[in-house]
Amino acid sequence: MEKTTFEAFLASLNLFASSLTGTQQYILKCLGVLVVSLFLVRVALKIVVDILFIEFDKTRKEASFDRNSPKYDALRRKVFPKPFPNGWYKLCNIEDFKNGKIRSVSALGEEFVIFRGKDGQVGVLDAFCPHMGANLIDGKVSDGCIECPFHGWRFDTSGQCVSIEYSDRKPPTAAKTRAWPSKEWLGSVWIWYDAAGRDPQWELAPIESIESRRFKLQRTLRSEFPMHVGEMHENSPDYYHFNKMHGPFPIKALAWLLGTKHETKMYFYSERPEDQKYLECCKNEEYRTAEKKEDRTWWISYFDNWAEIELFPAWLKWSIPNTRNLTTVTFEGPSIVHFQVYTPLGEIRLLKTILPQAPFLQYSEDRWYAAKSTPQWLIWIVSTVAKGALEQDRVVWQNKIYNQRPILVSGDGPFTRYRKWYNQFYTESSKGYGETSEW
Repeated sequence: MEKTTFEAFLASLNLFASSLTGTQQYILKCLGVLVVSLFLVRVALKIVVDILFIEFDKTRKEASFDRNSPKYDALRRKVFPKPFPNGWYKLCNIEDFKNGKIRSVSALGEEFVIFRGKDGQVGVLDAFCPHMGANLIDGKVSDGCIECPFHGWRFDTSGQCVSIEYSDRKPPTAAKTRAWPSKEWLGSVWIWYDAAGRDPQWELAPIESIESRRFKLQRTLRSEFPMHVGEMHENSPDYYHFNKMHGPFPIKALAWLLGTKHETKMYFYSERPEDQKYLECCKNEEYRTAEKKEDRTWWISYFDNWAEIELFPAWLKWSIPNTRNLTTVTFEGPSIVHFQVYTPLGEIRLLKTILPQAPFLQYSEDRWYAAKSTPQWLIWIVSTVAKGALEQDRVVWQNKIYNQRPILVSGDGPFTRYRKWYNQFYTESSKGYGETSEW
């Protein structure tokens, strides 16, 4: 019986091996081990590079669409909600203006200067001097006041001019620049922005684990997104997109092996029992007397995401035991997002803030907190994967428009209710796109 081609090949290999000396066989084995080792090292390095430099998929053909074109910009301005909703916004961190420095911030269609006054209080003022319009950022802090570089007018943290170096008279009461309601919290400066000029409509929610220093800052990540400020919030009622966009593992080299399955749900107002604790801490007097629960926490919404890791997501979809974990998200107004990630090795918290630098340019800062006992490698993995998920969304956010009346079907999330909630942060006096300045 004739040998098959494969059998003949094996026979020739066997003959070749038997003709080698012991030293030659040893060298051949070493070469084989070296080749396999180099292959495994290459795979490992690819995984490490993907983890360290997570990026969104750039395979999309850009030639057919220019997101920077005036036509696309005009279309977005026509259909999106107004760019600057009312609420609390984080402007900067305390370390940004230590030792008598002045910090300037361009955001919300305004120019701000931030400094520390004589009494230790932080002042946030309009950047332009009411005298001749000089920018106060070019001045200095003198005796707890910000001094204009042009004529030496000095303003305290209330915005009032308290002295004029070349005049022996008391400055007129009208010599005042706008002072924004502000506060220091968690090592940062926050302002209340309200197009109608109202006082703060709610207080910032306390975070006991951070304020008591039980949790400490572990990592800070910063990003910019060319999108409307509301896009990140609108992700949450979009239940289906979590498995479509974020099911694939954000680390490309592992995407064939691992995936993520999401189960999500959004809540509004006081639908969750935990909200009652929040009410006791920081509700205003007007909310104490409110008859309806939703009237008392109208600025709050919640989102729960149960996620578990799947093996071979393209065909097997086998859920790996003990990988199911809960992430609780709390939206506080239009710009603050609290994440609580519960894992068997400890809780991790994220305070995410969004600051509109322009109508379609958002500065996002992630500050990750955890107890000292929480493993650093776990914090790093959770924060890196979370950032990778946002990068998966970026490719959609930066190229989309806003459907004012989306066609909703069974399986879609509570978009209608969500948009009703988000629209509360606008007033009739909210700036439109034609009224904004992009510096």
